[in-house]
Amino acid sequence: AHIRLEQTDPSTLSELVAPTGLVTDVRLMELFKAQAILLASAPSRDIFNRKRKHEPAPCWKPSAFVGQSQSILKLSGEEEPSGMYFAFIDVPELTSGLHKWSVKATSIVSETGSIFVGVVCPEMVPETNGPTYSVDIGRGSWLYRNDGCGCHGLNATQRSVPFADGSVLNLVLDLRQDSSGTLSISVDTTPMKLIFSDINVKRSGKGILPAIWFRGPVEIEVLDMKSE
Repeated sequence: AHIRLEQTDPSTLSELVAPTGLVTDVRLMELFKAQAILLASAPSRDIFNRKRKHEPAPCWKPSAFVGQSQSILKLSGEEEPSGMYFAFIDVPELTSGLHKWSVKATSIVSETGSIFVGVVCPEMVPETNGPTYSVDIGRGSWLYRNDGCGCHGLNATQRSVPFADGSVLNLVLDLRQDSSGTLSISVDTTPMKLIFSDINVKRSGKGILPAIWFRGPVEIEVLDMKSE
């Protein structure tokens, strides 16, 4: 079973979980940070007490360099694929609704100095994946670069704070009927910031997926994914 510690009551974490030593102090601090962000968006302790149906742990979509049911994408220098590559969270394509997910950038050092996190239309990505950022890929992707820039099409605009090794990114994609189609991001405990609007999947007729675009070596973990 997958235990969502970030949705466990804070008093239970500090009084029952922490003394066991099964969860490191660093991980506990990350959990308390995540809970502070969760409370800021829904200020009620009831969110920690709800009975939730079982949901499988989020994983990366299997590919040439990601195995089955892996929540951590990790490539060493020896395993590094040539060029830049996309990796997708393994969920059905998103066309409507409200979607929230978190990833931890454990290690994002690369030759290019860049890693991108956001949403991508998989139909726009060539089967070979590959190193070239084409116009088609740009039109079908809404990505947040580690220097704080939002990238769509051939444009890159400073949007929010940078992220680095150890950062936790929380993303919210709003494709509800009354929304223009927005993607917002917070880095660690920073406030949620609108990065993109007008992500109109209905107009394009194509679904999108949470994704990263990267060059290895890299280590990035899917912490949580939920849809409403």
